[in-house]
Amino acid sequence: MNQTTKKILLIIITIALIIILTPAFGSLYEKIIGRQVSAGFFGLDNPEYFEGFFMAYAFFVTLVTILFFTSKRNKILSLFLGALFLLNIISGTWKSLMVNIGTIIIAIILAQIIKIIYKKFKK
Repeated sequence: MNQTTKKILLIIITIALIIILTPAFGSLYEKIIGRQVSAGFFGLDNPEYFEGFFMAYAFFVTLVTILFFTSKRNKILSLFLGALFLLNIISGTWKSLMVNIGTIIIAIILAQIIKIIYKKFKK
């Protein structure tokens, strides 16, 4: 399998994980912040899933980028997470911004722990 195929497969798996785990992150968001009345102009039945999607996005993009990319890691993170931060700042959802920053910090710590464990078992 060549590198391009591996990267496309990694992107597809990341998107699938984000979509599958959005309800879990949404319920976590609801426990942290509380139930929101609405999710902007979308009018969803479960508005916490809207914020849960962004939490899952921030978590898995950070985790996958740190674990699997070595070159251009900072550019990838600044592009994808910068768009998320810009969306939060423009929409004025400061609570969501704080939760996403916490999610990113947790993903960074988890990625570093996984790297350390991988190096120990690799020897």
